[in-house]
Amino acid sequence: MEELNELKRLIAISYGTEDKIFALHYYDRKQAQDALFEAFRIRVGFQSYVNLHREFLLSEGVPQDHIQEQLKLVKDLARYFTED
Repeated sequence: MEELNELKRLIAISYGTEDKIFALHYYDRKQAQDALFEAFRIRVGFQSYVNLHREFLLSEGVPQDHIQEQLKLVKDLARYFTED
């Protein structure tokens, strides 16, 4: 359970504090990478990983259309890379 808390923390800080956009800036992208690595480490499945992002956004009161947009970004592997 404690491992899941760390993953949730990393997910939360992979979004902009004001706009709640996933991995837009360098620091957010680094946290997104760490979250993905943590998910692999504790063997969280892909759908569970996406659901944790959804839960975070819901807890922040984000509108449904913004949630859908952000989940598309979460699923886009290119979003996790800092170069290209």
